[in-house]
Amino acid sequence: MKNLVLFIALLSFTFGFSQKKKKQVVEAACGQCQFKMKDKKGCDLAVRIDGKSYFVEGTKIDEHGDAHADDGFCNAIKKAEVIGEVKDGKFVVQFYYTFPKHFYQKIKAKKLPTKFNFSGEKFLNALTVKNHKEIHINLYHHQVEFFAFENKKVVLYNNLDADSEVDFLYFIMFSLSKINFGTAETHFHIYGETHENETFISELRKFVKNIKVHFDNAPKKNFVLS
Repeated sequence: MKNLVLFIALLSFTFGFSQKKKKQVVEAACGQCQFKMKDKKGCDLAVRIDGKSYFVEGTKIDEHGDAHADDGFCNAIKKAEVIGEVKDGKFVVQFYYTFPKHFYQKIKAKKLPTKFNFSGEKFLNALTVKNHKEIHINLYHHQVEFFAFENKKVVLYNNLDADSEVDFLYFIMFSLSKINFGTAETHFHIYGETHENETFISELRKFVKNIKVHFDNAPKKNFVLS
C-alpha cells in the first residue's frame, strides 16, 4: 500500500526559532476550559505533555481561530506538532501547528498510512543561509511563502494568497518595513514557479539590489505523493 505524503500550507502555525530542536506531538487546548488549569483567569492556550499541562508562551489562543467555536480550543483538545521547551513552568514555543479537522478526517478516511509535513518546514530545511539579512521567497499556485533571516536566525515567516504581482510586491515591501530590512542591504532568493511569475520577479528587481533566482518547480506540483 502506498504511503501518502502531503506538504501543506493550510495550517495554523507559529514561527520564531532555531530549527535544531526536536519536534513532538502534544495535546493542545484551552488550559482553563479543557485542562482545568487555575493559574490564570480567562482562556489561554496550553499543551499537555506526558500527562502534565503547561501554558504556552510564544503564541496566543486567538491566533489560531475562534477558541469558542464548536471545534475551537475551548471546546476540543487537538493534536499539535510543536518545537519548544519547558521553561519556568511554561512551554516556550518556537514552532507550532495544528491541522484543520475536516481535512484531517477526509484524509484519514482513505485509510492510507499518512505523514503530514508543513510546507514551510520543508522549505526551511532546504535553505542555505549566510550571515546577513536575507529574504527567501517560494512562489507556487498563486501563493508566496516567505522567510526572513538575520544572522542565520528566522525573524519572520508568512504565507499569502495573491492573484496579482501588485499583491506580491505589496506583501514583500510591507514585510520588509515591519522588520526594518532595507532593500539595498537585503539579499533576496527566489524559488518555486519562477517561470509563471516572471512579471513579479522583474518588478521586484526594480526595487531591490541583490536578487538570485534558484530553480523552478514543476508547475502545479504542490503535493507530493509517494
